[in-house]
Amino acid sequence: SETAGLWEREDFIPRLIDLMRGSELSGQCSAMIIGSMCKKKEHQVVLSTTPIMDNLADLLASPVTHTHMAALFCLSEYTYDSGFVAVELREGYGSAVGRLYELMQRDKYILVQYNAAKCLVNLYKVHGLSEEN
Repeated sequence: SETAGLWEREDFIPRLIDLMRGSELSGQCSAMIIGSMCKKKEHQVVLSTTPIMDNLADLLASPVTHTHMAALFCLSEYTYDSGFVAVELREGYGSAVGRLYELMQRDKYILVQYNAAKCLVNLYKVHGLSEEN
């Protein structure tokens, strides 16, 4: 894979995570890069040792649609078929899950709605959400 070596560099992922807390643009770019690179369970494990969920929750709270899109893309890759991420979200980031529901409302951009729903489906598949949700 083109990105395999980047996961082995100890400074690369933490630097991207730090950049997520910068400007809207750096947050968007970092989230897109991380989402594009997160293709294996091992990658999800590495990300789980970082404050990525804090940063994604902040990006989801942004009023900027492009920021939502980047955060949702990253979150959908991070939550894909990952039970431990679902537990992390359920136990510590209820507000982020609530924000996903808000982003599915009719007044939101259709791709934002779709990607928020995709994240919720990923969480539901690994029992991160109850049927009532």
